[in-house]
Amino acid sequence: MRALEGSLSEARTAELAGRLWVAGRSTHSLAVVVVRESDAGVGADTTWFEEQQPPRRLDDVVRGRTTDALDAAASAVQSVRIALDRSDARATRAALDELRSASSGLEALAEELS
Repeated sequence: MRALEGSLSEARTAELAGRLWVAGRSTHSLAVVVVRESDAGVGADTTWFEEQQPPRRLDDVVRGRTTDALDAAASAVQSVRIALDRSDARATRAALDELRSASSGLEALAEELS
């Protein structure tokens, strides 16, 4: 659960920073720093979770769903980071839409498992 909550926080932070930049309400440099930090955070949460072994076989399904959701969020944050690094506003907007969807998936799974 901590990995989901931590990754959700990082993903939402990256999304906010990216959206502020594409809207012209933030500097590019700030958005890049924030998204890079979020990328590192989501990656660390994902790696940590993937190293955990569920105590029972029936927990494998939950682990799989969680791993899929974390991977989707990590991939989406990476896409935003890459687009920002390239100063590509159009690609950043597309990556932000992907990130919003991945974040919604994390949030729904966290609520379901709580």
